Amino acid sequence: MLFTRFVSPWVKKKNAASLASTGNLSAEVQESLANFKVVIAYNRRSYFRERFDEVNNENFNLSLKAGMANNLFMPVYGFFSHIGQLIVLAFGIYLISTNHFTVGLLISF
Repeated sequence: MLFTRFVSPWVKKKNAASLASTGNLSAEVQESLANFKVVIAYNRRSYFRERFDEVNNENFNLSLKAGMANNLFMPVYGFFSHIGQLIVLAFGIYLISTNHFTVGLLISF
């Protein structure tokens, strides 16, 4: 819980930046398509190609950072899940050794 509370604002910030970048990329594509005749008439293809490359690279980098931030949770939660299983098994073995519990009951749990 502490880890999630500590890391969540950072992950939210990365995801918000990624979504904003995706919106910028979409707007750039829409602008290029809407002004296609003007781009061709004034031979501005190279400008729009360069601009698209910049926006696309920015979107790629921010999406990569957001993906890495989101995937940070999985190994940490997996680790704590395994720790929880170990605690349950250790306590179950303790209860079995003191005859308060049976092996079948522990396995069914």
